[in-house]
Amino acid sequence: MAASRGVFVYDGAAWTDTGGAVSGYYIHSLAYDPDQDLLYAGTDGNGVWKYDGSTWTDTGGGVSHYAIFSLAYDPDHDLLYAGTGGYGVWKYDGSTWTDTGGGVSHYAIFSLAYDPDHDLLYAETGGHGVWKYDGSTWTDTSGGILTFVIHSLAYDPDHDLLYAATEGHGVWKYDGAAWTDTGGAVSGYFIFSLAYDPDQGLLYAGTYERGVWKYDGAAWTDTGGAVSDYYIHALAYDTEHDLLYAGTDGNGIWKYDGANWTDTGGGISSYSVLSLAYDPDHDLLYAGTYSGVWKYDGATWTDTDGPPAGYGSPALAYDPDRDLIYAGTGGYGVWKYDGSAWTETGGGVSDLIIHSLAYDPDRHLLYAGTGG
Repeated sequence: MAASRGVFVYDGAAWTDTGGAVSGYYIHSLAYDPDQDLLYAGTDGNGVWKYDGSTWTDTGGGVSHYAIFSLAYDPDHDLLYAGTGGYGVWKYDGSTWTDTGGGVSHYAIFSLAYDPDHDLLYAETGGHGVWKYDGSTWTDTSGGILTFVIHSLAYDPDHDLLYAATEGHGVWKYDGAAWTDTGGAVSGYFIFSLAYDPDQGLLYAGTYERGVWKYDGAAWTDTGGAVSDYYIHALAYDTEHDLLYAGTDGNGIWKYDGANWTDTGGGISSYSVLSLAYDPDHDLLYAGTYSGVWKYDGATWTDTDGPPAGYGSPALAYDPDRDLIYAGTGGYGVWKYDGSAWTETGGGVSDLIIHSLAYDPDRHLLYAGTGG
């Protein structure tokens, strides 16, 4: 398998490497901030970086050396959240990183999801259940899924439901009071990624070597096609073009129009893609790989050049208010990207592994989930 590098962007026709400082990083997650028009990339030990469309900048601060496994943007409070590798969840207001503390402080945070209707942030803690955060306190919601390993979370605003992707136990849904198994064909599958399509009211699930499945609220259906045997690391839905993007483990990125899967090709065809984030303002798709963040404009993949080589970006999140992309790294904290340069956010998460990131638009804060 070819070496994976940074974040790629997809414009609907071709992939382009975004280049810059994140080119050699392991990108765990991506998140887009539509307000500030920025893409955030969570790296594997190099914190979170932001991208303004041309340059990557390290957001610095406390997450600088953390592994960032997940990112999530809160548009209501204008905050970016970063899930770290063993150091809980951190939030970023555009200038400073702050530890949210509480019961998740020592957990590895592999996924984050923001519920705008109830102003809550949900965090999956790697075998310690799903917790919710109201801006001041963390509460365990777990119930029947306490012992499950959860790889991804997705919120359905139409039905006010939170979905959790588990390792070997399918997909579960939470109505605010209790967790229920969605059942069906995916019940025994390893589910690594989730994405919700608000236009069709469908939930998509990326599996381990069983492709992508869709859920209409009652039953699961295999989308089939060329990705049927692929390991799907990441999913992202493009509401502008009604397309679903799937990041695979060594087979590049594919797009789905509701009927057929098509390989986007380009410079990352053989890369392992760990995270995806869509920027609706510039119609760009960002991809976090083992070695940095790339952007795709529909025709060409371009390397965003950051965060620095070797950091990795397993988590990405976008801050629409500041137009920044945040990247969670594997032991080097969270970096931010303004479209031209990456800047380290610094602070208490600088040495942490960031598994996930989430942005709070109301409070203008970024949360980072850490892991050991």
